[in-house]
Amino acid sequence: SELFSLRGEQRFGEVTLALDIGHRNKTMRSYGSYSWGGTSTADTDVDVTTISPRLMWNTPLAGMDNRLTVGADWGDWSYTNNTLGTGGAFSLAESGNQNNRAIYFRDELRLVSGTRLSLGARRENVRQDDEDSLVPRPKESVEHHLSAHELAFQQDLISGFSAYGRIGRSFRVATIDENRCTPWMPVCVPLLKPQQSHDRELGMQWNGKGASFRAGLFNMDINNEIHYNGIDGSNMNLPPTRHRGLELEGKVAIGSTLDLAARYTRTQARFREGTYTGFDIDTFAFFSADIAGKDVPLVPKDRIGLNLGWQATIATRLTANVSYVGSQRYDNDQANLFREMPSYTVAHIKLNHDFGAWRLAAGINNLLDKAYYSYGVTNISLTPSRFNAYPEDRRNAYVSAEYRF
Repeated sequence: SELFSLRGEQRFGEVTLALDIGHRNKTMRSYGSYSWGGTSTADTDVDVTTISPRLMWNTPLAGMDNRLTVGADWGDWSYTNNTLGTGGAFSLAESGNQNNRAIYFRDELRLVSGTRLSLGARRENVRQDDEDSLVPRPKESVEHHLSAHELAFQQDLISGFSAYGRIGRSFRVATIDENRCTPWMPVCVPLLKPQQSHDRELGMQWNGKGASFRAGLFNMDINNEIHYNGIDGSNMNLPPTRHRGLELEGKVAIGSTLDLAARYTRTQARFREGTYTGFDIDTFAFFSADIAGKDVPLVPKDRIGLNLGWQATIATRLTANVSYVGSQRYDNDQANLFREMPSYTVAHIKLNHDFGAWRLAAGINNLLDKAYYSYGVTNISLTPSRFNAYPEDRRNAYVSAEYRF
């Protein structure tokens, strides 16, 4: 694997010009064997080149602070994979390319009334080509013309309080790797559609001496959400979904050396409409289920995080973290026919010490040696009865050393 990056920046009075250039090459050779007797040997090569110039202009506008950023993103991806399969595993000879061309701007304006406004937009053209010569997937070429935008405000009130809001539209395009076939799929699925989201957020926050607090409500209507299919190892577009909920977070200093931070998120993620079709491996028959109003798999209803920090000395800090993740639906249970995954709580501890240009660290993950899993997938059936779970690591410790120059 090779990674090269170059960044430059030059200031001309109120204008700053910057340029980022990056290149990554990754070559892999892997071998796999399967319970049914098949094997696969894969040679994979990935090349990614990115160029991102931008201009930043800080200048007063009618006596108000204003910051404008204008830029472009250019990227080229290439992917090749040659897999030799035996037994029940399929052979593949894949090649793919992806070209991204984007322009964007973002303007931030601070009014004298204590109002901060920001407006941004992005226009991107994406071209994807994919071909596999050894499975029934003809060469595909698609081109997407995508737009994103955001309008946000923050209004100072009294006694450290402020209100904020944001509306916007965003998108995510599947990468070449997300679009590729897998060695056990006899037919490759079509290239994924871009995921697009309409977002809204509204909240209040407070900043005081040694303390802060924020409360916010959010709503995201997502079309073509990109989701990993744990049954066959491919990726898929989900029917329309809606994620909405409440976020609470706060931080307080306890004396001069202790600080406590907490975060709580309550999320309701449901399908807005759609039908789920599957092949029941128990009855060897297709079935279809209406999933409108059903929970989206793998989205916990509740998340709680507590973080306690102790600044023992200027150079030494001890941090303890406790995380709670509530119940969620198993993967592959879009129709909500199976029970929910159990909630879990884990704790971690970490010690950092700075010594000149060195940073030394030691820590313990899963301090209480909790047996739990964060991912599980159930079988396809109108009456699911089995699931596979992937256990997380039990208690483990680590040490590290970092040198900064």
